[in-house]
Amino acid sequence: MSRRWSRGLTLVEASLGLAILGTLLAAVVVGGARLTGARLRLEACRLADEMLSAWWAKREEFPRTGEGPVPGHERWRWRTRLVEHPQAAALGAEVVALELFVSEGGDEAAGAAPPAARVELLLAGSKP
Repeated sequence: MSRRWSRGLTLVEASLGLAILGTLLAAVVVGGARLTGARLRLEACRLADEMLSAWWAKREEFPRTGEGPVPGHERWRWRTRLVEHPQAAALGAEVVALELFVSEGGDEAAGAAPPAARVELLLAGSKP
């Protein structure tokens, strides 16, 4: 009995190769998405640090509630708002949250997506 060997791939080998290739491609796509998200969060933290440094110099004028574009960074928007915090109120202080968002296609409404960064600050109350 003689056997002839063919030089092609079997269906099982081809399917296994495609499965491995698909897994590798999915891992690359997921890794790239995570890296992009990490880069956005890192940039948002850097911008928050810059804004807070500038605002901290004039604490009396710190925007407790407001929003707008990040100066010099047209794709970013910021928003501040008061956070209810009974312990801070008992001390005569306020908690202010600063949130930074990536502006989606010129969307003026900050908060359409979750913030890339959020920082809460304890500030002396505006009332004596």
